Amino acid sequence: MKTTVDTHTLIVYLEGSIDSSNAESVQAQIEESIARHPDERLQFDATNLTYISSAGLRVLLFVAQQRKEKISIVNVSPEVFDIFETTGFTELFFVRKPLRQISVEGLREVGSGVTSIVYQLDTERIIKVYRSLPTNTLSFIEQERNVSKEIFLKGIPTAIPFDIVKTGKSIGGHL
Repeated sequence: MKTTVDTHTLIVYLEGSIDSSNAESVQAQIEESIARHPDERLQFDATNLTYISSAGLRVLLFVAQQRKEKISIVNVSPEVFDIFETTGFTELFFVRKPLRQISVEGLREVGSGVTSIVYQLDTERIIKVYRSLPTNTLSFIEQERNVSKEIFLKGIPTAIPFDIVKTGKSIGGHL
């Protein structure tokens, strides 16, 4: 099982099918990776996960209960997302589908600051592309997005965050 450590986060890459035929082995590999990196946060990357049965779900649930934290599962395909949603795992974990890819090539820059550059997508929409800074994590961008929504709902004119997207190697907010 492939793992990496990035910004104090142990990323475990889930692959193929996780079912009764391999759940025990997958759990042992996850536990071994956690033992090698006990102080890191844990995140599962499901880019190559094609199916997960109840046996696989029990593995993830067991790991989450041992860690006593809400774990992120990122890059989840629509099919696997449906399994997580149907079983209530979207309430137990932070489950995210892959970010949509949008190109800013040829778009007009309409503003910039220390943390980001803003491009005009069309007459109604902009894209705020965050610079590669240690503080510009996905959770920071989601938090900023939620604050913008709250500001708008209080009647203060602001751009309404629509989506978080990827622009090349950067993360952007589609407004």
